[in-house]
Amino acid sequence: HPNRISELSEEEVKNMSESEKSRCCTHEGITYVCKDDDYKKEMDYLKEKVDAGADFIITQMFFDAEVFKTFVEDCRTWGINCPVVPGLMCINAYPGFKKMTKFCKTRVPKALEEKMDSMK
Repeated sequence: HPNRISELSEEEVKNMSESEKSRCCTHEGITYVCKDDDYKKEMDYLKEKVDAGADFIITQMFFDAEVFKTFVEDCRTWGINCPVVPGLMCINAYPGFKKMTKFCKTRVPKALEEKMDSMK
């Protein structure tokens, strides 16, 4: 949930856990992350929704396959065994890509970011 994504101070960035480092993203020099305690709450809530009858999960858009793989692994660890459908966004133009990745606080792999920046 977007309300669970925190903007971190420089001190908080230095003290992130390894799992937080794997989930964080940086936009315009600001680091964002779903902190471990909040991530656990989100996963618990997702498990409740699946237990209540959800047939599948659709993720937010992502461009880093490792983030998706880790999320699916975490789902399985939480006992969430329904299909997880990747949320994708077609890249139509540089401005839209930058706007949406910032708005959604989406991690962008360095190689993709460099490629997109070269096509401004």
